[in-house]
Amino acid sequence: MKIGSIKTEDAVITYLRDKISLISDSIGVSCPFDNDQVKNCHLKSKDGKMNFVNDSCKCQAKFISRMPFLKANIEMNVLDYVTENRPEEVKAYEFDPVESKISTGLINMYETKIEPYLDELNGKVLQNGLSLFFSGPNSTGKTFMANYILSVAISEGLSGFYITFKDLYYLYNSTIIKNNDDIRYNPLEVYNYVANCQMLVLDEMGKETLSESALTFLEQLIKHRTSRNLATVIVSNLNIVGKYDTTMGMTDKSEFLKRYGNSIGECLKVNYFFFVFSKEAEANMRNKSRKSWL
Repeated sequence: MKIGSIKTEDAVITYLRDKISLISDSIGVSCPFDNDQVKNCHLKSKDGKMNFVNDSCKCQAKFISRMPFLKANIEMNVLDYVTENRPEEVKAYEFDPVESKISTGLINMYETKIEPYLDELNGKVLQNGLSLFFSGPNSTGKTFMANYILSVAISEGLSGFYITFKDLYYLYNSTIIKNNDDIRYNPLEVYNYVANCQMLVLDEMGKETLSESALTFLEQLIKHRTSRNLATVIVSNLNIVGKYDTTMGMTDKSEFLKRYGNSIGECLKVNYFFFVFSKEAEANMRNKSRKSWL
């Protein structure tokens, strides 16, 4: 399926209708950009297309500029935070899955890894399908960094999408279910768009209900994107570093390998670079994202 076709975009928008308030049936209730303009600016939805009742509304341009990001399933509050903050303070350890070795010191993710990665988005990244795996506790900057990368990719005209593994697996299963009147979009079109976009962020790996079919699906997805040199950022709270002894080798598998198995682990070694986000950054990220008192 051709990425970016009108038919596919309509299917994606319909899929996101219930997730994005901008494309919901109640769109005309209030202005999603400026609360001061609630009485003066109303948007109305018709077949997924937005119509501005007041053509002079200053948020029309803002809406149009943000539509590519919303189509990538980047939520408004996340987009606001990503565009107003740079991930310069996020730190992590680099992990080599082949040697099962982790770097001895923390690295500044943005300066040493992410900025060079973004500089090569239309070069080596897409030519070779270079992908990233972010592991670590909550509030260490994993999802923030992944959404930052996705937002830059979208701003450079690449196709991309953010989705949790649970939602993607549900979407995949929806392509198999027939005669489901509750589904207002073509699941196969949406799934094909997500599975074949140039930059996919797959979040919350490890929070889904796991099954043999889910494992098979995940392995097929990784192999599919790797074979087509499509870049992916996987985000997980599961530890990817197992216990390793220089004389005995691997003595205990990581949480990730225990859950998903060696076959998927071997698939990830091909095109993925692994980073373990540190607990030291957790307090800093919490303080930065926490809203101040009145």
